[in-house]
Amino acid sequence: MSLRICSLSSGSSGNCTFVATEKTCILIDAGIPSDRIKRSLRVLKADKAELSVLVTHAHTDHISNLAFAGERGARVYAHFLSAPSVVKRGKFAFTEFGDAEFSIGDISVTPFFVPHDIPCVGFTLRNQDRAVSILTDLGEADANTVREISNSDVVFIESNHDEALLQRGPYPWPLKKRILSRQGHLSNAACAETCAKLVAGRARQIILAHLSRENNYPELAFNTVAARLSAMGCVEGKDFSLEVAPAYRMSGLYEIC
Repeated sequence: MSLRICSLSSGSSGNCTFVATEKTCILIDAGIPSDRIKRSLRVLKADKAELSVLVTHAHTDHISNLAFAGERGARVYAHFLSAPSVVKRGKFAFTEFGDAEFSIGDISVTPFFVPHDIPCVGFTLRNQDRAVSILTDLGEADANTVREISNSDVVFIESNHDEALLQRGPYPWPLKKRILSRQGHLSNAACAETCAKLVAGRARQIILAHLSRENNYPELAFNTVAARLSAMGCVEGKDFSLEVAPAYRMSGLYEIC
């Protein structure tokens, strides 16, 4: 038995992540076109599997293609605070959840709130003693967030922007202010500090996610986090593995055995 994780797409243009065991297949968000989801599921040999969809929050880049769930006969799960926006996105079986842990097949799901400008949750998904945490939109990794994800083997975490690039960039100041706020998005530097806490614990695979197309680039995000972990004396490839989830294609397939 193993827990498998693959990013189908991660970025401001669309997000969708695959988590599965041999018995259960879950998509976290559905913000990319159906043909890309279908193609990815074929590659993952999950195109015939029964699917469920977990929603982190109701921004368009995460729910724009929830109609896919209806096409596929998948049940959609969303926090009750996001439900009014989610149910408008198509006809599909729907279940609200609150703050309590629940199960989908043989995967237990623990939702936890993260700071963002609309109600937004991260997830820790567990199968037996294996765990992956996914948090793609948050302005701050506060103590509660770190506690929720500290016992995961794999952490899929936002590294949205470089603060200097954002400050110099073309965005209007109100948008910059929102992104930089506690209700905005996690910077490379803030992500690096969070990863330092995670690698000091159980996490051995870090996947950097939700990079801004205008205010970041993969090498910069990777190098910022890698440098912080190196300063702790951690060796990439030995003490931890670090990857960046691509914006327009699948990532590698990660497996926790």
